[in-house]
Amino acid sequence: MCDVAERLKNIGRQEGRSEERIKAVKFAISLGASEEKILKQYSKEEYEKALALMKA
Repeated sequence: MCDVAERLKNIGRQEGRSEERIKAVKFAISLGASEEKILKQYSKEEYEKALALMKA
């Protein structure tokens, strides 16, 4: 049971990190960073998700 609880905690941490990364991409976009520069550090999926959230 402990192993299951630990896995669930790790999943929650990963989701939190993912959201923080999306926020960072949105911030970079708002500062005028180019897609090329952003994609050096973040994935295309993160970039596209950030763009979609900004348009919503």
